[in-house]
Amino acid sequence: DMSNTMLIATSNAGTQQIQNSFAAGLTPVQVKTVLLEQVLPTLFRPEFVNRFDNVVVFTPLSFAEVVQIAVHLLEKLQQQLLAEKGITMEIEPDAVVELAKQGFDPLYGARPLRRAIQDTVDDALAKLMLSQQLGRRDTVILKPGAVMEVKKAVSL
Repeated sequence: DMSNTMLIATSNAGTQQIQNSFAAGLTPVQVKTVLLEQVLPTLFRPEFVNRFDNVVVFTPLSFAEVVQIAVHLLEKLQQQLLAEKGITMEIEPDAVVELAKQGFDPLYGARPLRRAIQDTVDDALAKLMLSQQLGRRDTVILKPGAVMEVKKAVSL
C-alpha cells in the first residue's frame, strides 16, 4: 500500500537550459514554465511527465552560498579533528574564501567544493599527521594558499 508515500525523483534533465535561463535573468517560475513546456517534452514521453504532481527547479548556487557551505564543511572538519584526534583547527577567513573560489561551479553545485577541501585541506592534514608534525593537543591554522601552520602543544 503506497497511499501515504511520497516519491521524490531527481534528474539532471534540462540542466543546460536551466542554467541558460537563469543566466538570461528568468525567475524560477519562468524557468519552470520553460522546462515543462519546451524541455521536458523533448526528453520524456507525456505519459511519464504527467505522473508527477510537481516539478521543483533548483537555482544555481551563488558564490555567497558556496562560502557558507565551505564554512559549514570546515566546521564539521574542525569538530571531527577535535573529537577523534584531539587537534584544534583554526581557519582564517581568507582561506575559506579561497577554497570557495576554488570549488565554485554553478553547474555542479557544492561537489567541486567538497573535492577542493579534500584535495587541499584533508590531504595536507593527513601528511602532517603521518609525518608526526601534528599530534594530539596541537593546533593547526589553515591559511590562504592551503598553508597549514602548526602550533605545538606545551609539554605536560
